[in-house]
Amino acid sequence: MIEPRSPDSAVFVAPDGDVYVDRDGPGVTTLRRWRDQYDPVAVRRRQRRAAWGWTLLALLTVGTVAAAGFGVGLLVSGSFLRGTVFGGGGAVIGIWVCYGAASVLTSGDRPSAAVPVVPVPAEVLAAAPAAASAADVWRWSVAVATEADRRRTIGYETYVERPHMQKQADDARERYAAVYRAYLEAARELGIPPREPDIPLDVAG
Repeated sequence: MIEPRSPDSAVFVAPDGDVYVDRDGPGVTTLRRWRDQYDPVAVRRRQRRAAWGWTLLALLTVGTVAAAGFGVGLLVSGSFLRGTVFGGGGAVIGIWVCYGAASVLTSGDRPSAAVPVVPVPAEVLAAAPAAASAADVWRWSVAVATEADRRRTIGYETYVERPHMQKQADDARERYAAVYRAYLEAARELGIPPREPDIPLDVAG
């Protein structure tokens, strides 16, 4: 078992009282990395910046496409009215493009490698060897936590009500299978009994 408050520990107790691990090991940047990801003030500040950035980008995109549509309409027909109609169509297309881009960028699982500091699940903390490296604890924590998170929704994601939903369900099943295999490997390395997958999978036990 890892002792979080030991000076040689790969993990650390954050200001919120929970145990975390820095993928690169405890260092001078660890606390800053933790605050960037989990401190409520820093999170709200980052969300505000992202919201303003998206808003400005959306306005710029819609304005550019609308202006282009107006210019094409005016050039083709020579009519201000038709140019305005084309501009309105361009604005609609710009909104559609922004919505599609936002949907793609905010959907799916966030790559774990993008999060250098993650919480350590209790089962990892209890089972990991005291001398385990930060990289191993990080990898185990990501595998265990990701599988636990995915099993909350995988049943809905793989439920097929109509034929056109089959492809989406199959893709979700494949992603969950990859997540479960990583979890299974982590459980084996930690020596803990793995929980069964939340949906039937053809994964060697």
